[in-house]
Amino acid sequence: MVRIDWSGYYPGTETIFLWNNPITELNWEGALSGLKEISLIYNQITEINWEGAPSGLQEISLVWNYITEMNWYKSPIGLKTIDLYGNKITEINWEGAPSGLKEINLRGNRITEINWEGVPTGLKEINLGGNRITEINWEGVPTGLKEIHLGGNRNTEINWEGAPSGLQEINLGGNQITEMNWEGVPIGLKTIDLYGNKITEMNWEGVPSGLKVISLGYNQITEMNWEGVPRDVKIYPEDLNNLKDEYVKSMKYIKSKAKLLRPVTDQIKHLSLTNPENNKYSVARKYCGVEFREIIDEALGFDLVH
Repeated sequence: MVRIDWSGYYPGTETIFLWNNPITELNWEGALSGLKEISLIYNQITEINWEGAPSGLQEISLVWNYITEMNWYKSPIGLKTIDLYGNKITEINWEGAPSGLKEINLRGNRITEINWEGVPTGLKEINLGGNRITEINWEGVPTGLKEIHLGGNRNTEINWEGAPSGLQEINLGGNQITEMNWEGVPIGLKTIDLYGNKITEMNWEGVPSGLKVISLGYNQITEMNWEGVPRDVKIYPEDLNNLKDEYVKSMKYIKSKAKLLRPVTDQIKHLSLTNPENNKYSVARKYCGVEFREIIDEALGFDLVH
């Protein structure tokens, strides 16, 4: 059993890094009272123990250890960040978690379900990437949650029911999602990552107007409907973003000419309806001026009457 040796540190030390040591036990006897951050990456710790931990501890990293359970008993009330990436945790447990917790990383564990029961209300960010989650659950989620990472899981669909209205970023890359769903999406969402899923059709119906970034790379998209795409959104990969920009540019151009073209389009509609032998294309061929046809050709890339 190898424990942390606190004797070699100055009393005023606030940050300690103990990477790749053979530490097997998380002990706090003799710990520095002013300690604010400790990193214990690549050790052999199997249990989380808070007995005697400094009350002012704000951040702890236990990346790549052998922890199987989340334990918060006697955790410091001022703890804000905990990193448990790459352990062997199978269930999310919030019992006794400090109320001031803001950020937790549970990436690369063995979690199968999202559980929010007892979660600190002030939690802002959670990383659940690289687990075994099959369903997105928002029941009991903190209203102030801003960011959630669910990349590399096994979700097949996007569920927004109960998602916090202030959610700004979600990562769903590397799942098995086949269909884009915006129903119930938080209005404040700014970033969504859908890289490496199985989406074949893309639609923008219900997309929040403030969306800034969307990643669609390595999907199987064969059909893209641009109607409703936010003008300022950045789409990855870049070629999709270029197509979006061309669409927005064309529509903006057409709208700028709409008032000038209205008498012509009204005439086409009137003649088409009043003469059964006419259709809109034949009417356009007979009555539309060259200017009208050139505008449409420039905006859309094709001649209206051919």
